[in-house]
Amino acid sequence: MTTIKTTINIDSEIMKTIKLIAVTKNKTQTEIINKYLKQSIINETETKHTETLKERIKRLGLEDKVKIANEKTYNPESDNFKKIIGSVKAPDNFDPVKTIDEIHK
Repeated sequence: MTTIKTTINIDSEIMKTIKLIAVTKNKTQTEIINKYLKQSIINETETKHTETLKERIKRLGLEDKVKIANEKTYNPESDNFKKIIGSVKAPDNFDPVKTIDEIHK
């Protein structure tokens, strides 16, 4: 693997989380950042814009871990759905990186 040294600005909260993950997993910060960047790129390039949520869950092998509560009425393009995007408040101790990592396992 060829590497390139570069300088980027990373949000301080993200960097704190990366450091915690690296220590917990006994990995370097570089390894953690590369892992998550690779996975994000794979997810981004594999996503088909015509793919339904159910198809994406199946493609990612998450059928056992993710269930669509309202599968028959789910429509991310509806006006009602667009109104609630970003309006969910998570508990203070919620760790999205840990949750995503657990889903990927």
